[in-house]
Amino acid sequence: MKKIILTVVMMITLFSSIPYANANSSSRVTMLMDGKNVALNVVNLRVFGKPMETDVPPVLYNDRTLVPVRFVAESMGAEVEWNQGQYTATITTENKEILLKVDSPVAIINGEEKRLPDGVAPKIITYKGKGRTMVPLRFVAEVLGLEVNWENHTRTVVIDHKKANSNEGTVKDIRFTTEAGFPQIRINTGRAVDHEVLKLSGPNRLVFDFHNTKFDLKENVLHQSIKQEGVINLRASQFKTNPLVTRLVLELEEFKDYEVSYNQNSGEMIISFINQSNTDSKKPEILVVIDPGHGGVDPGAISPIKGLLEKEIALDVSHRLNKLLKEAGFKTYMTRERDVTVSLADRVTVANQMGADLFVSVHANAALTPNAHGVEHLYYPSEGNPQDHRGNRRLAQIFQNQMIQMTGARDRGVVPRENLYVLRETKMPAILSEIGFLTNPKEEEKLATQEYRQLAAEAMFRSIVMYFQ
Repeated sequence: MKKIILTVVMMITLFSSIPYANANSSSRVTMLMDGKNVALNVVNLRVFGKPMETDVPPVLYNDRTLVPVRFVAESMGAEVEWNQGQYTATITTENKEILLKVDSPVAIINGEEKRLPDGVAPKIITYKGKGRTMVPLRFVAEVLGLEVNWENHTRTVVIDHKKANSNEGTVKDIRFTTEAGFPQIRINTGRAVDHEVLKLSGPNRLVFDFHNTKFDLKENVLHQSIKQEGVINLRASQFKTNPLVTRLVLELEEFKDYEVSYNQNSGEMIISFINQSNTDSKKPEILVVIDPGHGGVDPGAISPIKGLLEKEIALDVSHRLNKLLKEAGFKTYMTRERDVTVSLADRVTVANQMGADLFVSVHANAALTPNAHGVEHLYYPSEGNPQDHRGNRRLAQIFQNQMIQMTGARDRGVVPRENLYVLRETKMPAILSEIGFLTNPKEEEKLATQEYRQLAAEAMFRSIVMYFQ
């Protein structure tokens, strides 16, 4: 009899020493929780590809996996502080602070309350004399920016780093340049990325945070002394890793207007400044005639999905351009300021009679196929006429280059057109700007937005400034 009892004791000892991380679908343990013994299912853990064991096993409770809070600190790079008096655990990383209170279904994340999924609160659980604060694993891991999955056939919770986002940008290069007196910071990110800007004084700084963007330069911190065009220096680094944020700080002599755009052709986010010197050099006697295409009974092209009217887009962009030019000291005249019919002859006559220095006609394009897309600029081929010294092709190319840079649209080039009345009959340099295809679904979406229209107007404005420089 003694021999049998000894054998049973040895078997119990053997099985109780099996690690919890190798639990199977039938593994259940009895634990003390809320003053009662409860039977709970044990689950396995795999973190960053490696099986993990804990001194108190992870268990399923109300369909949520609870793990010892120390496990979070040891395996996920966080720190944990336990407040015995308040029964709270504070989990801290570089940019996250999670406060969990025993038996409370509400967590506090960076100062904001958030209800725990299914109301499953942290618990104090005792197993084999060891009391541990157990917290909901998925909630904590996901707040820390990790990916959590469940393998049903092995009953394993799998925690890993989130896979690289296809929308993630990577900073490969940052450079300062000037184009026709416009200072630019060009950041090679490979794709358009969201950003936020903070304005600081003492010294004057603009702080750009590019979200979901990895800083991939050899230097951990890039520092460049510029001392040109009012830009003193720039600094850039990986400000945050989870989530990814690249921070760029520009120190300026004085604050100035700027715009941020993405150039699809070069894969660059571009910060462009408009200096006071850019506009002071403009002669107030320069007169630009802005010609919003179509109008009144003539709607121009009509988009097939949204029913956008070319005449309305042209007028909106023209008003935006007019505002920019006036603010810079140019004299302007619009051939129409509202939705009225204006003949081609009247458009040309008023420009010629006023002695305008430049004529800009604003349009949106259309084609029989929805595949046609991009921007183009039409001009009268004055170089073929020895009596015509307007140099229209050069003007068109300046507009085309700026429009491509600002909007990131496909470059359809500059197109000579001998028989377009407003280009042929005007006596001053003239171009017709086609800012996108209403018949292309993607460009129709863009043309419907205030953002794209403003970019188009700013591209035209920059072109005019460059032309007269």
